Amino acid sequence: IAVNSSKQLDRDIIDDQIPNSITGQIARQLSDIRYENRLSLNLYNEPLLDPHLEKQIETLREACPYSHIAFNSNGDFVNAERLQALSAAGLDAICITLHPKPHQKVTESEIERRLTSIFKRLDTSKTQFARKMNETHLQTRVQGVSVKIQWPDWREIGTDRAGTLSDHISSSTRRVNP
Repeated sequence: IAVNSSKQLDRDIIDDQIPNSITGQIARQLSDIRYENRLSLNLYNEPLLDPHLEKQIETLREACPYSHIAFNSNGDFVNAERLQALSAAGLDAICITLHPKPHQKVTESEIERRLTSIFKRLDTSKTQFARKMNETHLQTRVQGVSVKIQWPDWREIGTDRAGTLSDHISSSTRRVNP
């Protein structure tokens, strides 16, 4: 994550990734303590922007064979070829969240449009996914990876991804950090 001279997050410059050598050091340390819990990978909440993601996963999987390796994504960069490479590297799960646009009501037709786009890129169909949790997500395995696609309406539970929440809380609160 890049930081500009005024120390504010610059969302347009995402060029800092953890070098493979650092991942190797972390993996060795985790292996030394026999780490077996979840490993969550992030790159400003879009790990698929990291061109070395598969190598990072492979390194962590070799060091922590019993850990659950997963990450969250907005789904913009996921496709069948990339998912196959992630699976081969050792990824266990990906959770794709379809965030609502600011000041836009979540509609069934918008969710269907976005789901159809993801299904097409994953070379799969909706029928492979099981609906769960009051129709707020779909989940299945694709190419050996657990894929969950969710579309909660964050306005109903406290955030609209950086806007004002005056309709849902007693005073207007503006988010200043991610």
